Amino acid sequence: MTNYLISGIGPGDTGGVGRLMKILVPTYKNNDFKIIHNRHVISIRKLVSDKKYILAIIEFITRFVDKKIFYIRCLLVKNSTVVLIHPQTVSYKILFRLVKYNKVSIYVMDCSFFCIRSYNTHPVSNQECFDCLGKINPHMLCHSFPDRISKDQNIKYLNKLLGLSGKIKFLAQNIKQKELLIEHFGKKTSVSIIGMDTKEVPENSIDYLKKKCNKKYNIVFHGMPHIAKGLLYTIRLADILSNYSFLIPSSYSNVLQQADIQYLPENIDCMDITWDTGLKEYVRCADLVINPSLWSAPIEGALVKSASYNKVVATVQSKYGFESEFKGIKNHIRLSDDIEIAARQLSDYLSKRVSV
Repeated sequence: MTNYLISGIGPGDTGGVGRLMKILVPTYKNNDFKIIHNRHVISIRKLVSDKKYILAIIEFITRFVDKKIFYIRCLLVKNSTVVLIHPQTVSYKILFRLVKYNKVSIYVMDCSFFCIRSYNTHPVSNQECFDCLGKINPHMLCHSFPDRISKDQNIKYLNKLLGLSGKIKFLAQNIKQKELLIEHFGKKTSVSIIGMDTKEVPENSIDYLKKKCNKKYNIVFHGMPHIAKGLLYTIRLADILSNYSFLIPSSYSNVLQQADIQYLPENIDCMDITWDTGLKEYVRCADLVINPSLWSAPIEGALVKSASYNKVVATVQSKYGFESEFKGIKNHIRLSDDIEIAARQLSDYLSKRVSV
């Protein structure tokens, strides 16, 4: 029987799945797995904004051809053992066909198994949401993400996945994710916890912490600039905590676009930086780092790195998020999802330790 690792996202430096695939591909190859994945895409929007029109056209055509090749390769997989990652970008049609003809395990990356938004954050309250747990009935403002399929089609697919779940083995990242899978699919669901390690925290992180800081912020937001990751939550905190400085690692214009607002509080600085181009230094030197994911996030590399490079990390209290079970934070501030209460929590801590 042939073994396959199939992923809707290819190896890359951006995004948790892309970084994980950089580790999994050589590991699985060494264990005699055949690898099928979509190509790591280049932003067409950025190419156009940079006036690289020919490259944008080439990227568009390459994506189309790659999708067709990926689809055909998946269709040919039969009578095999399959480990599948990110089904919503693999496509549910392919997933169901793979389940019909193969022994399939799904390595779960997010909440797309019950939430059409993948990040189970309520579209109005921006809080951890379980309205579709066990029964798919999304809010009228919910839309499919990241795959832009119709809402009705996505609901149909998730209902079918519920019915087929007894034929699938789920590979969970952590304890809370396992509990969430069982809560949704039932007590007889086959779930194994295998963790997730993207090899992003070096062994010398403790030595790195001893280095002198040049510039520091009171609070550094560490995460993708996305509302479900707590972007708007952090902006609202900054608006209340006007005496403290904040850093968001993204461009000013992108932050405004992602948060769907017109301006930012004056105490927020925006820098279009990544972990390896400056963010690591700012995380290390901050008075505290905030990783305020508002969904049932499994293991997040940003949270693990924050805890490795700073002794004080703030998260938002969750029921099923990894932050609720993670023991690697020396000084863990679990914030309320109520902004006013959370602001008081941070103010109480900072007022005792920081000279503004």
